[in-house]
Amino acid sequence: MKFYLLTSIKKLTVIRFVAIAVTLLAISSASFVYASNAPANSPQAQSAAKPALTEEVLKGKPYVITKMLVSAPIEQVWKVLADLKNATHVFPVLKKCDVLEDHGTTKVARQVIAPSGMPGTTYDYVLTIQQTAPSFIEWHRLSGDFKAVEGFWKLESTDSGHSTMVTYGSYIDGGFFLPQALIKHQARKDLPSTLLALKNQAELNNQIASRAAAIQ
Repeated sequence: MKFYLLTSIKKLTVIRFVAIAVTLLAISSASFVYASNAPANSPQAQSAAKPALTEEVLKGKPYVITKMLVSAPIEQVWKVLADLKNATHVFPVLKKCDVLEDHGTTKVARQVIAPSGMPGTTYDYVLTIQQTAPSFIEWHRLSGDFKAVEGFWKLESTDSGHSTMVTYGSYIDGGFFLPQALIKHQARKDLPSTLLALKNQAELNNQIASRAAAIQ
């Protein structure tokens, strides 16, 4: 009897999750069409003006890629990304970032994220992070939620060193119950916001540093 109840609960949980996933996909499709046909000065059109997303197959996996020019030197952008202890103060989706092991350029960190638009939902996993200063950071999942979590930050100095072109790539395999279509829907919201958060922080830090240098 106990086994039957547990099995029934698991089945209901799966059915409920799939129903939610289907609903989100339907909302995603409707929202995408609405934004595409919105007037240029509407909130939907302004939201669509966020960094564009593209898809690219890297190492045989479908990565979602977004890029943005940051008006700050590459060193300032790098400082924000490399500062894992303060990452939760910069990126709104990231709720925890605890460094479990520090081996210099290689770190092991536990992260907890709360995707936007999904109240009460969090994902918890452990990553190994490889840092190549000051231009490249990549990571992949060691344990925890999802089947695979991989990504990278790529920094390229431009404008004679005054600006930085930032590329953010992400690949997540949610397994059977989190289809790629649902993951890509969430990426359309969270990747541009993450990149904008980096841009705002790096440019603010650069302004502060410039003012301090002018005073001296």
